[in-house]
Amino acid sequence: MNDNLKKIGKDYKWLIQQLDKFNIKPADALIVTYDRRRKNFLSSKGKVR
Repeated sequence: MNDNLKKIGKDYKWLIQQLDKFNIKPADALIVTYDRRRKNFLSSKGKVR
């Protein structure tokens, strides 16, 4: 995961901040994507945000 974050110029602290915006804990995150338009897609167990 850290290698993937590094490839997009981000770090684990950034990821935590993004998850916090949606009230998702890292252990509950199923998938997190980040596109070229700087848009996030977050999916937790049972929910899509």
